[in-house]
Amino acid sequence: MGAEVPVTTLDGNRLTARVPAGTSSGQKLRLRGKGMPRLRGEGAGDLYVATRVTVPKELTPRERELIEELARLRPDNPRTER
Repeated sequence: MGAEVPVTTLDGNRLTARVPAGTSSGQKLRLRGKGMPRLRGEGAGDLYVATRVTVPKELTPRERELIEELARLRPDNPRTER
């Protein structure tokens, strides 16, 4: 599904980062030109943002039903793939 999330840069500005669908927890996103200013004042380096995917600890009955339906539709089992 992906998402758009707010990110605060090193200089305090806020921007929106686009997180692509399928992004895993711990994966790093590069925001080009949004990092530290370059030594000689020509632009800025890249800012790297580490992702953290959170999973709900409790589900409503409807949420559980939807997840179980999705599991039936997907033939792969992520627990068995390495």
